[in-house]
Order: sequence, then C-alpha cells, then structure tokens
Amino acid sequence: MTGLDPAAAQLEDELGGLAARIGAVLGTDLQLALGERAQSRAAGLVAQLADGDLADETATDLLALLWPDDPDLEWWRTPLGLLVAPTAAREEDAPGWSRSETARVLGVSPGTVAQLGARGTLEQADGGGFSRRSVLTRLIRLAGQR
Repeated sequence: MTGLDPAAAQLEDELGGLAARIGAVLGTDLQLALGERAQSRAAGLVAQLADGDLADETATDLLALLWPDDPDLEWWRTPLGLLVAPTAAREEDAPGWSRSETARVLGVSPGTVAQLGARGTLEQADGGGFSRRSVLTRLIRLAGQR
C-alpha cells in the first residue's frame, strides 16, 4: 500500500456516491458505468493532486464537482482533503473561517485557535475570522510533521 492509497480510496468512494445520486435519477446503468470509471481513475487523479502539473486544476475541478458549497470542515483533515488543501489555500477571495470553524478544520479546541490568533500564527481574514490560507497552510504543515 502506498501513501496515495487512502486518498485514492476516499476519492473513489466520493465519486461513487456522486454516481449513485446520478443513477437514482438517470438510471442504474449510468451509475454502474460512472462507478467503474471512478474506480479506474481515482488513483490517477490522486497522483495528479500529489505532484502532477495539473494539481491545481484537478483540485479545483474536484471541489466544484463534489463540494460546490464547501466540504464539511473536518473533511480537510482527510487524506484527500490534505491533497486539495494547497490549492484551496491559494484562493485569495475565500471567506474566512470563524474561531469554531477553524477549530473543526484543525481538530483543536476554540481556545487553542484563540491562542494561535493572538500569537499571529493564524492570520485574520478581511471579513472576520481567520483566513483560509493561514488555516490550511497550518493544517498542511502539521500533517507533514506526523
């Protein structure tokens, strides 16, 4: 098992869920075809996210397809979330996260987030809260230390 396997399995599951929702409306034959395609493409897409020339495009496309309104906050700590996070961290116009949202993304308490903010470890967002860039950058750094 490589380091990419958990992310590929997660992406396959996420795409399979989308295929099931489409299949419920357009038919099980399409669901089966999409599920097979998801299974065959997941590892390649994850490899692109990890170090491909199209990492940003792939991440942006996956976010738009699977989570048009943003994934759950805890999702960012998943293997796939950590691969997509560098692209999302570069989005300059993304709204900031509140203290409680930031805590959920980082998997820490709101008190810890307050301390990180007071120390300047996390940047304040223009519209309030903390910038996604600083939160996701911290998350990526912490994940790399594990």
